[in-house]
Amino acid sequence: MPIVICKMYGSGVMKGYSYGDDARAKQDSEKLDGCIANAEISAKSTFPDALALAQEKGAGDALKTYYAVWLSSLRGARPRAEDSEYSYVQRVNANDQRLEDAWAKVEIDAGL
Repeated sequence: MPIVICKMYGSGVMKGYSYGDDARAKQDSEKLDGCIANAEISAKSTFPDALALAQEKGAGDALKTYYAVWLSSLRGARPRAEDSEYSYVQRVNANDQRLEDAWAKVEIDAGL
């Protein structure tokens, strides 16, 4: 059974893959759920201040897009029943690339 190990990166996206028995799968699944919930709570509390600053620099829309991509990536971190290790890693890597692209737009619009 595929299991995601919760590992937070700077962008807040989780990545990782391992295998385990059903008891371990349940435990790791609960850890992942907690990690996703904590990351969302943290982001929701800091996003308004970041958005205010980004709007001052003309990058408000780009930051909103980044936040939407980040939330989508975060919520998509849980493996799907039909995922093979390869398809899961490909999906997470594609989400990472979407995040990098969205952040580049923030940097350009803000003149960073």
